[in-house]
Amino acid sequence: MFHSIIYIAELSLPNTTAYSIHVIKMINSLSKIYNKTQLNTLFYNRNYNFKKIKKDFMLDSNKKIKIKHFFLNIKNNFYGRILFGFLNAIYLKNKPSDIITRSLMTSLFLILFKRKHILEIHQEFSGLTGFFFIKLNMINSKYIINIICITNALKDFYKKKTKKIIVIPDAVDPKNFKNKNNLKKKIKNIYYVGSFYKGRGIDLIIKLSQLLKSKKFFLYGSRPNDNLQKKVYNNVKIFNFIKYNNVPKIINKSDILLMPYSLNYVGTNAIGSASNTAKYASPLKMFEYLASGIPFISSNLKVLQEILINKKNCLIAKNNDPYTWKESILYLEKNLKLRKKMSKNALRTASQHTWDDRAKKIKLLYN
Repeated sequence: MFHSIIYIAELSLPNTTAYSIHVIKMINSLSKIYNKTQLNTLFYNRNYNFKKIKKDFMLDSNKKIKIKHFFLNIKNNFYGRILFGFLNAIYLKNKPSDIITRSLMTSLFLILFKRKHILEIHQEFSGLTGFFFIKLNMINSKYIINIICITNALKDFYKKKTKKIIVIPDAVDPKNFKNKNNLKKKIKNIYYVGSFYKGRGIDLIIKLSQLLKSKKFFLYGSRPNDNLQKKVYNNVKIFNFIKYNNVPKIINKSDILLMPYSLNYVGTNAIGSASNTAKYASPLKMFEYLASGIPFISSNLKVLQEILINKKNCLIAKNNDPYTWKESILYLEKNLKLRKKMSKNALRTASQHTWDDRAKKIKLLYN
């Protein structure tokens, strides 16, 4: 174990994806327990200085994080990731530092360069990386100290292939979310804050809005090419994607929150592209909702129930039929006592999954 750590991510900054939030929040928490911390990225716009990063991501560490990039500008494609992994391995070969990587290619090269490290994965291996890690059994290399995954569902996928898999769920910083703690008897304002990728339930919410015309629906996360404005109704407002530091105050305006996912739920994977992650998802939105203390309704995905408990820290809709979600909303509206219970338990759940605790667990892997 060293007194410094280097975190490697196939990331271009500035960036607003859940992937970037995870990485930046982790390096912030790691900086509190290491003397020196460094983030190795694909690309870093020097005009986007650390002061702006600290503000945008609500970082609370007093230590400055060093950011190293390897390219002025390069596409995050297959060849770029290979080059990124190779250059990282050369750079780190004799550097006295603990290493954690979200870059699969970097892990492969670190194995070839005989450098010990921790690998974090949020999805199945596929393609060429799947061939090397699974078919050639590099997943069991002695140079991989541990493999961190975010859900038990993902661990179950790999447990026949390696014994190095451990589960450390995603997290949140509860201090970022100031709970208003004044739940109203009537539910008027219903919010969704997240991305508009396929399978995120945006169409369901729009259909739902027409079953509850007396309610107002606010959806945050649209991109310029989403072209949803033509589909929405008078009681639905669509807003663009917002910076992470604006998420708490937006969420805090809501009476309840919605978290609809389908079995085709698409997220950003470790290489920054879209992938179907419904089987293994641990959405940051879920932890943000919990930390807000605002009651919320979630889709009935098995993997989400590793954290969520129906009628305890959330309400889980039986299916993704808009009529079912309508009944769920009306049920919560009639049960203020249940909403208060859910709010209290949600805050407790969030306090058990913090970035700082996650960082401490990772450091222990090096002991």
